[in-house]
Amino acid sequence: MAEELSWWADLDEKLLGFVFRDTTDDDYGWQLLARDRVGRFRSVKLKVSLRSEEYATIGLRNAFAHAIQNENLEELGSQGDEPNEPFDLLRVPAGTTPAKLHPYFRELLERPGRFPARAVVKEIGL
Repeated sequence: MAEELSWWADLDEKLLGFVFRDTTDDDYGWQLLARDRVGRFRSVKLKVSLRSEEYATIGLRNAFAHAIQNENLEELGSQGDEPNEPFDLLRVPAGTTPAKLHPYFRELLERPGRFPARAVVKEIGL
């Protein structure tokens, strides 16, 4: 339905945004996301039916600037339906024998060089 054209973030990664082309209507839009109370990114602003990628990019950059200058970023993404806590996809239940874990999972958990991958998996579980 949409082709992602560019992704954006503020320096602290409290906000994310992206510009897209609607493949059905062949027009453009942008979406701004902020973290909710448990840390998940949620859609907070959206603009569609723009005539060019350039207009969408300018609109997204303006939305970033407005949010950073005028919004409480800690509350912006809160939508009131968050669960009490995130789900940790990397948590190994107590009493689990490490040898019984899949070798790829152990690689992900144990190798220092897999830190970026662990960060992505943790973000998915939020």
